Amino acid sequence: MTQTKKSILIPLVVLFVLSLSAAVFAASMPGVTFVSPSYPDYSYMLQGNSFVYAADVTNSPTSVTMTYSGDTYKSLGSMSLYSGITYRKTWTPSSSDWVKPINTGGTWYFPGLFVDGTNSAGTGGAQRLHCKTAAGISTYQNTENGFTYSSPTSNSFRAVGTGQQSVAHNTPNTYNCLAYAVGITDHWEWPWSGTPTNAQLDSYMSGKGFSTASSSVLPYTKVIYYSGDHFSKVTAWSSDGTPTKVMSKWGYAEVVESNGYNTFQGKYYGSASRFYK
Repeated sequence: MTQTKKSILIPLVVLFVLSLSAAVFAASMPGVTFVSPSYPDYSYMLQGNSFVYAADVTNSPTSVTMTYSGDTYKSLGSMSLYSGITYRKTWTPSSSDWVKPINTGGTWYFPGLFVDGTNSAGTGGAQRLHCKTAAGISTYQNTENGFTYSSPTSNSFRAVGTGQQSVAHNTPNTYNCLAYAVGITDHWEWPWSGTPTNAQLDSYMSGKGFSTASSSVLPYTKVIYYSGDHFSKVTAWSSDGTPTKVMSKWGYAEVVESNGYNTFQGKYYGSASRFYK
């Protein structure tokens, strides 16, 4: 009976010591919790706007830093102690802050904004998936008549920008308006040396399954070509088949949703001039 008690007691003591050691080690790690901004993941932080980032960091960190990360890392510098355990930094995204999101098998993932608190025990961190936009508000408004940006969560953006290694056919790990319109997300698609003729457009689109073409809007049109060498994909129609919403990839920038189908008229991308279904 005595021997049995000892054999039970030893593992319990060891377990208690191990648990205590783990608790002490965990307590020494710097915990990081986002305080602001309150925007959730998958928010679009507009270039040129200012955003106050704040985080609570425990256990007296030796440094607190912000990093913006996609397929590369962009250091945004240190956060300053604001009060108690709260650290703050105002981030006004500039063109130099942009990092290319990660592409895996044609799927694009939001870049991450990290806050890291470091002390002698190691590093603890927190992450928000906040996309810094490819351009400022004037660029978007000068491209499309109906572009909107009310906040990081209320805007016309629908997918992240992808950067641009070169404006050429088959550019890897990015895609453009034509590619998006025909369902491609892993390379830049432009099989012509310049502006295509209607015959070239019709031949290409027929090969992609859009065999009906017209210079006037078709009921339940699926893809639209614009005179400024731009394509959009129709995503909604009225009861009579008139397109009411389109989405398009703006070169190396984001996928943008537009109300109506001729929303680029008078702008860089021009008027709707060819319709396919």
